[in-house]
Amino acid sequence: MKKSGILGCVLALTILCLAGCKQQNTNTVAEPSGISWNSLEPSGNLTLSYATGFEVEDYGEDYSLVTIPESGRFLVVGEHAALPDDLPSDIVVLQQPLNHIYNASSSTMDLFRVLDGLDAVSMTGTKAEDWSIPEIADLVRSEEIIYAGKYSNPDYEYLIEDGCTLAIENTMIYHTPEVKETMEKVGIPTLVERSSYEEEPLGRLEWVKLYGVLLDKREAAEAYFDGEVARLQKTLPKEAAEDGPKVVYFYLNANGGVNVRKPGDYISKMIRMAGGTYAFPKVGDTEDNSTSMTMQMEAFYAYAKDADILIYNGSINGVPQSLEELLATQPLLEDFRAVKNHKVYCADGDMFQQVSGTCDMILDFYHVIKDEDDADGTFTYLYQLQ
Repeated sequence: MKKSGILGCVLALTILCLAGCKQQNTNTVAEPSGISWNSLEPSGNLTLSYATGFEVEDYGEDYSLVTIPESGRFLVVGEHAALPDDLPSDIVVLQQPLNHIYNASSSTMDLFRVLDGLDAVSMTGTKAEDWSIPEIADLVRSEEIIYAGKYSNPDYEYLIEDGCTLAIENTMIYHTPEVKETMEKVGIPTLVERSSYEEEPLGRLEWVKLYGVLLDKREAAEAYFDGEVARLQKTLPKEAAEDGPKVVYFYLNANGGVNVRKPGDYISKMIRMAGGTYAFPKVGDTEDNSTSMTMQMEAFYAYAKDADILIYNGSINGVPQSLEELLATQPLLEDFRAVKNHKVYCADGDMFQQVSGTCDMILDFYHVIKDEDDADGTFTYLYQLQ
């Protein structure tokens, strides 16, 4: 939240004073607990089937060591458990209950929701109007979850006064390293989640198990994830087809270009899991971490003219209400096979925020690829443009 002049100086002094108090409390030498970190024996690891971006090692019932490469190591300590002596200096302690969380990573909030854990989040870095999940938007609008500033400019004073026990950020925080440094200086543990770097679509969803550990809802997280995987396994083919229908997932930008997902993107992989063939096998810089790329209409025409299915991504620039409306935006689409065969669909949903919809979207792709209609309300995110 931007301040200027005298008000800005007052705020800065307030933060420094509050930070000093916080640090004083943090640096106070605690009485020895009688439990040595070096004496604790590993008792098992959290089982992960798809996610590779984190791991959890248990030390009995009260201690779980979370490791996230490039983010750090975090020791989750049970509510009534003592803090072990002689902890390595790089391990950040997260004492349960973690119930004053500042969640600046909008893609993780949905996973708190499915765990019935939104009451643990008291602050967010996303405004009400920028949420695509109505339940969360309503909580922010009613200030049951407070908008405490964007990830790059949080309201430190509010975070400290609220007793923030944990800040969850995504990797965008590395563009403003001074924010993370300030968080740590005032004694707020900061966890940078990396779910968007998962190579498998179900890997992103499996991060629900991490939040299950943080919220002491591990069994609920594992049951939720296993249930979602079982839904897919019941329906999807055992192996991805090598020659399934060719599918295009795209949207038209305001400059006349076409944005498409890269072949390694999670949407592209979801299409292949559903039995389709992604239409853009070798486009874009594979070394670039971005999930999509923009091409001119002429190049898109060459790749996609003979595709069997077109799916328009309506979560970016709005949702076309009809095929006629889409064609009015770009008349060249009239030449496409999918348009002539009435195989044009629209995806209406923010899959970045709605991570829990991963399996529903894959199943939607499957039903479209199998040439099934939505007469009985089968689809969740897709609908056919008429």
